[in-house]
Amino acid sequence: MKKTLSIVIAIAMIAAMLLPMSIFASAEVTEVTSWQDFVLLVSDSLGEGNYKLTADVYCDQSIEGFFGTFDGNGHTVYISSTMFMDVGAGAVIKNFTTEQDPNAVATDADGNPVEFKMYASPIIDLVSGSTEDMPIILENITNNVDAYMTKEYNQDPIGGIIGRTTGDNAIVMNNLVNNGDLCADDQTGGIIGNACHNSDTENLIIRAANVVNNGKISAVKKNGYGGGIIGNVNGSISGTLDYCFNFGDVSAAHDAGGIIGDINGNADLTISNCAVKGTISNNPDKFTGEDKTSAKYGAAGIIARSNSATSVINIENCVVSATLKADAKEDGSAKASTDPFNVWTNGGLVNVKDCIYLHGMPVYGEQAFAALSSNGFTTNDQVAINAKVDEMFAAKNNAVADTFVPPVSDDPADETDAPAGDETTAGGDVTTKPAGNTTTAKPADSNKPATTTAAPAEKSGCGSSISLAIVAAFAVG
Repeated sequence: MKKTLSIVIAIAMIAAMLLPMSIFASAEVTEVTSWQDFVLLVSDSLGEGNYKLTADVYCDQSIEGFFGTFDGNGHTVYISSTMFMDVGAGAVIKNFTTEQDPNAVATDADGNPVEFKMYASPIIDLVSGSTEDMPIILENITNNVDAYMTKEYNQDPIGGIIGRTTGDNAIVMNNLVNNGDLCADDQTGGIIGNACHNSDTENLIIRAANVVNNGKISAVKKNGYGGGIIGNVNGSISGTLDYCFNFGDVSAAHDAGGIIGDINGNADLTISNCAVKGTISNNPDKFTGEDKTSAKYGAAGIIARSNSATSVINIENCVVSATLKADAKEDGSAKASTDPFNVWTNGGLVNVKDCIYLHGMPVYGEQAFAALSSNGFTTNDQVAINAKVDEMFAAKNNAVADTFVPPVSDDPADETDAPAGDETTAGGDVTTKPAGNTTTAKPADSNKPATTTAAPAEKSGCGSSISLAIVAAFAVG
């Protein structure tokens, strides 16, 4: 008995000594003072490692594959190249701001210097292979870089943080901000351009909180999907989007959504405590190029379209204070409509509860004020809606996205102070109006950098010929 006890004690002592060693080894941090050194270190470690910036850096070369931890430590990354081309399971990327490299140069076909532009997603091009046990975690990132994509270069989607995801993935996002103007032929999103990019059988599991888009989002070709947070989900999506805000204009030739442009597959999704301002517009005739007859769905404050009969989408405690605009082609070949929450659902269930929105939509053109007034809408209503958006935005940092470990609880979310309203389904009648007579200042999110790069050539559709301005009788947002 004593011998057995001695053996057990010895094993326990060895385990106690080895455990701290393994913890310290895994937590070892490599300090980085230049991006070029970081590229070499990641290459030598086959994409793994734990790295922390100790200075501002200039990124002129992409990391081809990354599965470790990158802590920007509050520094600025000046970029002339996408930071990470491929990010995989277990990667943690956090705590930095991007700016365009002021020293970046480019040349035309004759070798003459021209203005440099980003023709790819600034931070991450591709996310692949993550799971609930090993999610990709993105935290405390602000992008200030404009990006464009045209057929002249490629047809990859553009996103302020992630361009595209492929395969099944699990992603956690906390405190992300996009201030860059983004334009692509097809899928364009303030945070993610296109999820499930390669196949409609792929699935994205997402937990997002405190995510903000301030940039102008444009998807310019006939199949273009634009979203303030996610441009397009080509497969299925499940999870939560909590305290997500779009304050930028979103324009798409096919579907435009204040939060998500389009979900092609099944959705089991809860969107809560989110708010949308700006102008959300579906306008197929505004873009140059190919035939636009498939541009037929429209513009919505939350999700423009979901294409699965088994989808369940819960939209709770959200506020839409945006101008919605949808154009149809004069020959009737393209049909479009608007809705505060969801334009079109293929038999799935969209539950809208305790939300408020601008009454009398669609509202645009010279008849804006008349259309609003005929529906009982007053300027006090608009002030109250804007005040609610500001209140939610001020409280957004109270939310934290789940990290999948332990598994997400089935318990209902905590109650919020969102205004009570009548429950309705997408496309239904106007809900109860919010109380008026409340004043507020413009939200503190309008801190987009004063300088932006010029758009690509006119033929790309991402140039100045795209007009997102909509005439209204009074300012909305």
